[in-house]
Amino acid sequence: MAKYLLAILLFAGVGIALVVLGCGQLDEPDYRVELEGIKIHTETAYLTEDEGSSSHARVSFSWNAPLLEDAAPARSAEGVIVEKTVQGSFLIADTLPLSAVMSFTDPDTLSVERSAGYRLLLLRQGRAYEMAEFTCTPLEGVEFHLSDTISAEEGKIVLSWAANADVAEYEVSLMTLGILVPIPEGESVANGKVQSSDGETVRWEIDAEKLAEGANYILRVEAVQEDKGCLRSVRGSKLFVTGDLGQEEDEKDNG
Repeated sequence: MAKYLLAILLFAGVGIALVVLGCGQLDEPDYRVELEGIKIHTETAYLTEDEGSSSHARVSFSWNAPLLEDAAPARSAEGVIVEKTVQGSFLIADTLPLSAVMSFTDPDTLSVERSAGYRLLLLRQGRAYEMAEFTCTPLEGVEFHLSDTISAEEGKIVLSWAANADVAEYEVSLMTLGILVPIPEGESVANGKVQSSDGETVRWEIDAEKLAEGANYILRVEAVQEDKGCLRSVRGSKLFVTGDLGQEEDEKDNG
């Protein structure tokens, strides 16, 4: 009889433990959030052929923090941990105080050749709750097919760069040289949109008469692509000088 009573007590204890654990799981708070405004921007600078090009990317995103009805947001023990990984384990990138609307901009630049993952953890009462996680892959930088000096071909200046399979359309602009750093800027000379073709090179033609011979110009190429709620953008700048534009022959013909 004692054996039967012991067995009943053991089964009852296990049952109570399962109920307690089950209730704990049911009562586990859900602090998942939807990330907004995820932006991954790639910047390419290409000043001279000898220097070559350099590209890097930056990531930023925002979210609305969950309401904590039974906890004071101002409590120092609470906040949001931002973790980051680049082909490895997650490491803490920053710890942010809790507020209704939050945002994060990675102070470090990313290599455009690697994907990076981010994870948000809500720190509350000594525990960390996962809020969101995503992986981003920056667009490749713009690879220009331009010499440092460009001459006219049949009255046209031909500007070209390598096609990106992820980009369907580019916004392009040509500017006079104003400043070089941190981003080349100048006065706009021409603007347009260029469709990406199935080929390896994208071309933009400009009438040579719009340009001055022997002057410095900046070609800027930009593109934006939305991918699963993530806005990926790229911008590239190339400095060049105009060579023979055939303007002297035109002046002789007009004379």
